[in-house]
Amino acid sequence: MRMSKIQSNRIHAKKRAWRRYGLVLNRNDLREIVQKIQAGRGTCLGRTSLARSKWQVEHQGRTLVVVYDKKRHVVITVLPRREQ
Repeated sequence: MRMSKIQSNRIHAKKRAWRRYGLVLNRNDLREIVQKIQAGRGTCLGRTSLARSKWQVEHQGRTLVVVYDKKRHVVITVLPRREQ
């Protein structure tokens, strides 16, 4: 059975969070990050397209930079740490 785009995005985001931050995220964690973005409890760092935007969000005591797809309401990826 083929995966949906949303499932594929979740898997990708989980892998990138582990690789880039050593952070294990589950579906509930990703849902919580989305809720923070939707509630404005993060910093929008800009748009990459009409539906996608880059956000800085606090989660589990860490500052994460994620790409959010507002059309599908899902975190697409977790980006590397920003250089200060």
